[in-house]
Parts: sequence; structure tokens; C-alpha cells
Amino acid sequence: ALVVVAFGQLIGDVILEKYKNKIVTVHGSLLPLWRGAAPIQRSIMAGDLESGVSLQVMVKKLDAGNVIGERKIAITDEMDALILHDKMQDLGVDLLKTDFVQYLNNEITPVKQDETLVSYAHKIDKAESKVDWSLSARELFNRMRGLKMGPGSYGILNGKKLKFHEFTLLEEASEIADGKALGAEGVTAPKKPGTIVGIDKDLF
Repeated sequence: ALVVVAFGQLIGDVILEKYKNKIVTVHGSLLPLWRGAAPIQRSIMAGDLESGVSLQVMVKKLDAGNVIGERKIAITDEMDALILHDKMQDLGVDLLKTDFVQYLNNEITPVKQDETLVSYAHKIDKAESKVDWSLSARELFNRMRGLKMGPGSYGILNGKKLKFHEFTLLEEASEIADGKALGAEGVTAPKKPGTIVGIDKDLF
């Protein structure tokens, strides 16, 4: 039997036939959701509240094999893609130690994926790292958390690239729309998205 994790390339027919139904791959989503190259990032960027790891039998079609088992995990606002990735590693190990062994012993029957529920996690494009200030605060927050695994997020300030490393949603964010700027003195009108309304060294 063979185990494939984050290989990123197609397995040839010769290998697929030689180890028929005994090549498995660990995938960072609850299949059939988020098939493809960037499941962890896309799940966070989409605002999913739950994700997980799937163990599937490898077939020629992308991430379309029958599912041997899965482990679920809640996605909280404190998690970015790097944190979720590390938590998923432990879940993947557990799948291989338990479900994979049971599968090889014919104790588990893989389940066919529901093709009507398929979504794709397309490869991250570097152009996505530039912040789009037309998005809502929640959308920006999710995108920046997802892109922290790479290539990161940046904006332009006075003609220079400004990289964002940490980010949070403020409960007081709604107050900005009411003309209150998170305690920043002298700011009394709603501000354009992307405007600095206050600087607090203790914010993080």
C-alpha cells in the first residue's frame, strides 16, 4: 500500500494499477468540499466554520476517490491557515493509524463522494495578496487569515507596500460607521475602508 500527502502531482497509471485501491491520500478538507490545491486556505477565506481531514482512495480524477474516513475540526476566529494546517496534521496521523489500518484489514468500506456537493480549492494566485478594501471587514479578515500560509497580505501606504502580519476583528468596528473611531480623538465621521483611524501598541 502507498500513502500520499501533499504530493501535488499526478500518479501514473502504472502505479495506480500496481497498487489498485491501495493508494490513499490525506486531504485537508471534508470531501467532496474543497477538492484541489489549497483546501485549507480556501476554507478559511470562504468563512467556513468547520473543516477537517479526509482519507481517500486515490483515483485519476482530482480528489474524487471514495472516502475511507474523516476527522472534523471547528474553525474559530483565532485560527489562521498556518494554525489550522498544524492541527490537521495530527488529525491526518490519527486517520492513518486507525482508519487506514482498518481499511487494509477490510474492516472499513469507503464511501462514494456526493458529486452534487463538490467545490474546488483553486491554487492561490499572488495577486490575491493585495488587500481589496471594497470587501467587508469580515471578508477581509477571512481572506487575510487564509493567505497567511502564503503569499500573505499587503496594502499600499504612501506609495509603499505595507505587509500585514496579524489581524483581528474589533467588536467596536460597528462604531466607526456611527462616526466613533475606536477612541481616536478628533475623528467624528465614517472613514473610507483602509483608513488608519487609531494606533494602539497594545492592540495585539
